[in-house]
Amino acid sequence: MVLEENGMPVLFAARLKVVDRTITEIETIVVRSQAESMLFAPATLTAPSAGMTYRPTPSERMPRDQMVAVAERYPAGLRAGSFAAVDARFAPDAYRFENGVRMAGPGCTFQPPSCENMGAQRIPTLPDVKQRVLAVDEDAGVVLFWLAFGRGSLPGAAFEGKGLVTFEAFKVYGGTIHAAEAVFKGLPLNASSGWD
Repeated sequence: MVLEENGMPVLFAARLKVVDRTITEIETIVVRSQAESMLFAPATLTAPSAGMTYRPTPSERMPRDQMVAVAERYPAGLRAGSFAAVDARFAPDAYRFENGVRMAGPGCTFQPPSCENMGAQRIPTLPDVKQRVLAVDEDAGVVLFWLAFGRGSLPGAAFEGKGLVTFEAFKVYGGTIHAAEAVFKGLPLNASSGWD
């Protein structure tokens, strides 16, 4: 979500835990600039994407545990340095947005044309990726992860000692990942989310 803070756009993602109609946990990521995250394109996020708002038909829906298992192949692929090596399954038109930048799928901007096929895209090997399932919506076909990518995930001197931390939503139905949309920022390596 794009919000305004002191007249400037910020990227905002939140997780709320509700127990007995009471908020018991709040977890947020706020990204204010490219200097915090390497990628920052809030101007491209003018409306919800069609891929994430699509409602799977009853025959396309999957049980929660199967949805999580399909989505978990994504961080497993990052650890292995290859989505193909872990048999991550992507729809032919699967895409990935990161902080508003289309990094994979048709129309991608990261090393085209190699990024157009998300499953075959060249990715770094990030053996330290940590994950936590935040939410699963079987009707909407969405699995939300908290991911900490670890060392090597943010190149350059400006990000020394930092790694990507993200809320990453996966659109999962019909046995495949159709979309991944993330809000992330660089945070100190091994920093706790407070909810680990």
